[in-house]
Parts: sequence; C-alpha cells; structure tokens
Amino acid sequence: MALVAGGGSLAVTIAGRSSLIAYKPVWLLAWEMNHGSSGDRQAAFDELERRWDASLLGPADRQRFALACLDGVYDLEQPWRPEWDWYISATKVPLSGDPRTPVSVDTILRAQGDSATLWRAAWGDRIEWFRANGLLTSDDWARYLRQGVDAGIAVGLPARIRAESSAWIECKYAEPRFGTPIDAFAANDWRSGLALRIEPQPLLRDGARVDVRERSWGAERRAFSWHQGSVSDRFGARSEIRHDLQPGDYTLEQPVEFTICPWTQSSGPGGANDADVERTIVRWTRSFDLPVEVVPDAVPLVEMLDYPGVESAVRAAVAVRSLRRDEKPATLYAEPFEVGADRAIEVKVENPSIDIALSIWLRHGEHEVLLGKVALRRCSNCSTSPVLPWPDGEWLDGLDRVDVVLRPDREVAESQGMAWICARELVLPEMSTKRLPFREAPKEEQAERLREAIDLMPLLLNRRHGDRAVCQVMIQFLGTPVALRHRVACRVAELTSTVGEVTTAVGGRAFLSGIVEFDDSELPTNLELLLEPIAPTSVDSQDDAWAEPVVVPVQLELDLWGVRSTG
Repeated sequence: MALVAGGGSLAVTIAGRSSLIAYKPVWLLAWEMNHGSSGDRQAAFDELERRWDASLLGPADRQRFALACLDGVYDLEQPWRPEWDWYISATKVPLSGDPRTPVSVDTILRAQGDSATLWRAAWGDRIEWFRANGLLTSDDWARYLRQGVDAGIAVGLPARIRAESSAWIECKYAEPRFGTPIDAFAANDWRSGLALRIEPQPLLRDGARVDVRERSWGAERRAFSWHQGSVSDRFGARSEIRHDLQPGDYTLEQPVEFTICPWTQSSGPGGANDADVERTIVRWTRSFDLPVEVVPDAVPLVEMLDYPGVESAVRAAVAVRSLRRDEKPATLYAEPFEVGADRAIEVKVENPSIDIALSIWLRHGEHEVLLGKVALRRCSNCSTSPVLPWPDGEWLDGLDRVDVVLRPDREVAESQGMAWICARELVLPEMSTKRLPFREAPKEEQAERLREAIDLMPLLLNRRHGDRAVCQVMIQFLGTPVALRHRVACRVAELTSTVGEVTTAVGGRAFLSGIVEFDDSELPTNLELLLEPIAPTSVDSQDDAWAEPVVVPVQLELDLWGVRSTG
C-alpha cells in the first residue's frame, strides 16, 4: 500500500489499483447499485457479479446482492437489467406479498394508458417480469395487452371521398407500448404465442348506421409478434366500402372489435383458428371518429401543394440509380428485373416525411417515356424499392445519359387515399445509362455501390457495461455487387466493436448480428461500419473477393430506453 499526500488531498493506491471498489464491503456495493450515479451503479453491479462468479460471496452476501437486484426492479427510474432475474431466482428471494408489487404495477399501467406520458420499454420489461414470476393478476395482464395495442392503433379515412362511390378505411398499427423483446427473432418471446384479431363493426353517423352497400374487409388476423425498432411492429389492414353519402362534411364513427388470443403456427401464418378465439385473453371495442368531406366528381380528392419545403421532403426521401443486368437490387424481397432487359432503374423511397405518389419518366430532348409508378405513405423505418426495366424505344439507343423525371401523380395518390402530395416535378439530370461493371468503375462509384448494398439496423439498447452502453444491431448485406470476405466492425467515436465476418458471392445476401459499445454519457447520432478484407487461404473459394476496405456511414437516433429511429 502506498499513501501519497499533497495539495490537501490523500490518494490511496492498493496493489497498483487506483480504485477501492474491489475492497468495498458488500453492503456498500449493494447500496450503490440503487443509489449511486449511473457509472457507480454499473460499477457496483459489475463488482458484485465478479465476486459471485469467483465464489467470493457467502450465502448472506448473495442474498444481499439479490435483494439489491430486487430493489432495482421496483425503482422505475432505472433502466431494466435482464441479469437481475437470474440472481433473484438463484437465491430464491421470496417475491409474493411484497407491498411494492401492486404499487409498481398500477403506476406502470396508468403510464401505459396515458397517451401524454412518454413510454419507456423498461416499464414493460418489469410488467413482463412480474407476470413471469406469478406476481401479475390475469386482469392486469389483459389490461397490459389491451393498452399496449391500443396505443398503436389508428383508423383513418381519406380527408375527401367521392359521393356515392367507394372509399378505403385503413386500420394501422404503429408503436406498441410493451417491453423490450428478448431478441428481435426469438421464438421464446411471449409475443410469438399471441394473435390479434381485428374486426370492424357497422359504420355509424350520428349513432345510426351508414348505408354501406359493400364491405371487403372481414376479420383481419395478425401474428402478435411485433418488435420495437423493427419493421415488423407495423401493419395495415384496409376495408373498401361502397356508400351512398351525398356531398357535404361528415364525422363518421367506425367501431372496431379487437381480440387478443393464443396463436399457433398450425393455423397458418398470421392466423388464429376458432379454438384460439374461444380462449380469448381480452376482447374490447373501440370507436374511431372519421371526419370526411364528400365531394362531387368535379372536385379533386388530392390537393397539390407547391412549396419549397414539400419539394425538399420528396428529394430527401427518393433516390434513383441505374442497374446493370448482372446486378441485383439492394432490397430483401425484390426479384431481379425481367430476363432480356440489360438495364433498369431502381427507385428507392425511404422514410418519407410526406406522402409520395410519383410517375417515373425518362426524358431526352423532346422525347420521354413512362417507366412506372411508385407510392409510399408517410412513415418511419419503412421503404419501397421498385425496379423498373429499361423501356423499348429507338431514341434511347446509343444514349449515354438521360434525365429522370419524377412527376406527381394524382391518380396514384387517390388510389392510396392520400390527402395531398407535392405539386412540383423533380428532374434528376444527366443520369448515366451505361453503368460500368463494378471492377471497372471509378473508386468513388465502387464505394457508393457497396454502401447501397449494406444496411445497419439497431434492434435494442438494453445493457450497460461499466461506463459504456451497448446496443444490439443487425447488419444486412443485400445484393452485394462484388464478392465479400471481410471482418465487420462498428466504430462510434473512439470505440470500435467487432461484429463478425461476412462472406458473400456476387449479388449475395448475408446477415450479421452483434453488440456495439459506446460511451453512455453521450448517445451517438452516427457511427461507421468498417469492413476489412480477410486475406484468402490456399483453399479459399472466395479468393476473388473484394480486397479493399469499406467504410459505411450510418446515422441513428437512440435514447437510453431503446431505439427511436434510424436513417
């Protein structure tokens, strides 16, 4: 031991260590787990975990550690630690009869049902832990399921519809209010065992039925396996109605019955059979007000807005690139464009902040030709990427470059129930029509084409380690333009986390998942995905893999309770 005095302070160094945490008594560490700063809490937990693993805790100290974990469960301001459950279970801490349980359950459920309260997934984690340990009543579990679904359900009708015509009523599910899933693809997550059944009731006006001549939407059943931070936590169901409403302003009422019941794969993807419905966990009906203007044929249904900000929103959401026949679109479920076409254009619309409805044209001089149409409603964490084959036309032969025109399409917007779209025509000038093979392209183009095929998705932010936070991520390689054999890492500021290795053929697909670390004192807004080539071995079949490093910038938005959005 060395004592160093000076400047009115005393520093103690024991065995070369500048920290006394290894020598703190268990009772002090247990107190710091729930009363210290964020860094002190994690450090205390890590130290007690280290002593547990090294068999340095006796029965009484193990019990004290487990009770501190239980105190963390009931401290609703703390992020959730999945490790708490293991230590509580291992020491058989008695759970029933704790007076904090009903108070915590009621507090969380009231917050879940209050739309003005920002929901924290860590609260849902606690409710699900209470249920797993037999501390939640069936009524509270049913309330948790109902409120979690209700928070994300929206039913809407286009702002304008035609008189005596048909219209679409949409039921959309967006952000559920539940806990963090075990894993975005885990079969043992409780969500994978439930189904949601949606069934609209008669449409009403002033309490009386609207004369609906036809309705195409029956019961809609969906697998109850949504996960926060992933595309699969959203779906939509549409109901087409034929009505006799005359021109005027109305407020219609659409009651919808929701049923949550057991779901089994044997009943078909997303299905729920009669036996499942008979074992209903909770059923409720909710009414949605639908303000609508019924207009005659002479009045357009979709308003065209001509503002610079609207144009900027379209430009930010839409990207167009040309494809060679030997390339595949960088989209998970897209098929290569039709055989016989040696060129195509891929139009990607991603996370639009406004409704998008466009016709895609090629133009050169006085000549132009329609390629196709694309539409996507305003959304986050969603995209569409249609691949449009190059059309026939003598005037196109021999052209090296051509203008791509994005023209607002009112007819497409009407078919999607959109209220307004951008009125401005956007021109992407001088797009190359002769994309070089990957290895012959300039270095800048090679890097861009590789980046187009790589996507990083944050899944959940659920742990801390020391003074760092960790985020689970999934990385997709979709339609890579060249064979890859690379080590993959993520870099946030000065921290680099190794994710794994990827090997793909040309046009191949691969998926990696791993953990990214960062300093939790400042949440990242961007990171870099690093791909370093792996030298081929003598028996390596991928010795034609790309031998250059790749850097892919990624922007994201996180908070300490989970992933909010990505870009």
